[in-house]
Amino acid sequence: MTLLTSIVDLDCIQVNFGKGGFDPKSKAAEIEALAYSISELEGLVRIPVVKSLGIDQYELIDGYLEYCSYLEARRLNSDLPNRITVFVMKSSNEKEISKQLDINRQVAQVVLPSTSEKGTDGILALRVGTLESKLSEGFHHIELKFEAIKAESLLIKDELLALVDSKLPRLLPPLEAFNRILEEPVRQKVHKKIADLRNKKLANRIVDSLQQYRKNGHEFTSFEDVLNCLDKGTLSSQKMLELIDRWQD
Repeated sequence: MTLLTSIVDLDCIQVNFGKGGFDPKSKAAEIEALAYSISELEGLVRIPVVKSLGIDQYELIDGYLEYCSYLEARRLNSDLPNRITVFVMKSSNEKEISKQLDINRQVAQVVLPSTSEKGTDGILALRVGTLESKLSEGFHHIELKFEAIKAESLLIKDELLALVDSKLPRLLPPLEAFNRILEEPVRQKVHKKIADLRNKKLANRIVDSLQQYRKNGHEFTSFEDVLNCLDKGTLSSQKMLELIDRWQD
């Protein structure tokens, strides 16, 4: 006879604690301690036993502590699935499984003293272990939050720097200004720079020539192109160098 495991939905398992002789309230410390272990391990080591009642309907027969602890573990760790691995008791194996469960219970009663016999030492030890798990998990969450806050602050810093940079006045190189001469603010800037260097009347002629050059679809790739599009004598190479040198003044 082969004993196989099955994965069933928690919602499909009926639990009768009175029938099983298990009191979740009196086992709160044990449930909490095992829940933290299940959450960290992301699974159960001991597998509960259920009895098949029909299609997708089961009754918990053994493993009440594991079952309750798994429910609590899902509250601690939302990534745990709403399904659990179990041994399914059927009519074909019910006698053999029941016999083994009875033996396990008898052994547990002999080996493990009752709560009244061992006092509160065992419960206190479980609570201390659970507290350590809580502290460890708390520190881990703090570390994760710190890293997330750190990453977010760096992102905000980069965004602020980019915003400040975008608000700063951008220096307009002279060659780019000549290529954007059709834009009115740029035309005014070029006109003023040339007028300061020569005179207003000559500045008008130069700006008109630059605008006509761009309207014809040409682009200035060098300052030589700028000089070539102008009437002879309007702007010498020496004056062009002086214009470039004084551009950002």
